[in-house]
Amino acid sequence: MTAVATSTGAAGPRSQQTEAPARLAGRPLLTTPTDLHRPEFLDTQRERLSRQPLLGLEGLALVAPVAALIAFGAGGAQRSVLVLAPLVTFALAPIVMIAFWWEDWPGTRLRASWSGWFDTLLIAAAAVLLTGLAQIVVGRPDLGGIFNPTPGQGRVPTFPATMPLGGAAFVAMIELTLVTEGWPLRRLGRVVGGLLALAFSCASALAVYFALVDFTPPSGSGLTRRHGWLSNGQLGAALVIRVQHMVGAFAPGRVLNPRTARSQLMGGMLWGMSQALLEGTRMDTRHGRWANASLGDYLVPVNADAPDVDVELIEVEDHVTGPLGVKGVGEIGQVGAAAAIANAVYHATGYRARELPIAVEHLLAHLPSEPAGGAAGAPPDLT
Repeated sequence: MTAVATSTGAAGPRSQQTEAPARLAGRPLLTTPTDLHRPEFLDTQRERLSRQPLLGLEGLALVAPVAALIAFGAGGAQRSVLVLAPLVTFALAPIVMIAFWWEDWPGTRLRASWSGWFDTLLIAAAAVLLTGLAQIVVGRPDLGGIFNPTPGQGRVPTFPATMPLGGAAFVAMIELTLVTEGWPLRRLGRVVGGLLALAFSCASALAVYFALVDFTPPSGSGLTRRHGWLSNGQLGAALVIRVQHMVGAFAPGRVLNPRTARSQLMGGMLWGMSQALLEGTRMDTRHGRWANASLGDYLVPVNADAPDVDVELIEVEDHVTGPLGVKGVGEIGQVGAAAAIANAVYHATGYRARELPIAVEHLLAHLPSEPAGGAAGAPPDLT
């Protein structure tokens, strides 16, 4: 993956540099440092950036209509979700393969104006293929069931039956790509290693599905009954924990500025969500240093992670603290947020998390000892 060869000769350690592979069509690898890029590439980058923000607005003019067509093309937002949710979920693992393993190849073999289109079409084709294979696993092949939001009697719908397979494959692909840094498949080369990583992730998803999932299909749906430990929703909660709505009520004394007080408390609640699900340092025991020592590796919530947040202010004048009855908000918005999310995880999975951030491996390591479809019909208490 490196585009630089070093030499220990008299000219110094950087006296020899190899060119990027010919198949990259003059574009460097994503991992090539900026100071090692070829001058003509840097000139092209400067010229392209000089056209911003007009270039970005042109992109939005193309993306917005396409996004609206995709979102409502199946007859409404809800019907579109039934079609797109499995396809998008199964597209995630191929996206990781093309972006992180193949370094945008094979689109890099084409002109810059066509490379993104080609990779997008490749990802879409892979998503349809993987969704179809997952449909075979949960029932039988039925192409109409993939693109029809309401397949009807005798057809095989992909939502929600195939979602655990897609989610598990994506989680396995991310773990293999980022946590293990591609070991040991990186040594096999970019293309072969990426394909094997995708195959391994899909195999892991199959193992998780057959070992854990409990699913009772609707009558006449063409789906296969499965007996396991976790329902689709419980497995989804174990694989992808996402907060959709946060509500907090606070009594900070007399509120002088409700707008800034709400903003402060909202930020604290999001900070608590980050503490519960994202923020955590990892030690690289091989080299004795932090593995995520920058904001590029240390996870914090961004706009896409932020749920709907409602803040309620309860004014209680407390003149013991001061003549104005003001206490202040400070960081109290963060207090209780992580505990509330941990309670929600317990409600969904039956496991009481005792460590933050709550990760997939914590939930999978504490699976119930009896199938979810047992006599009680509910997950046991795993405290």
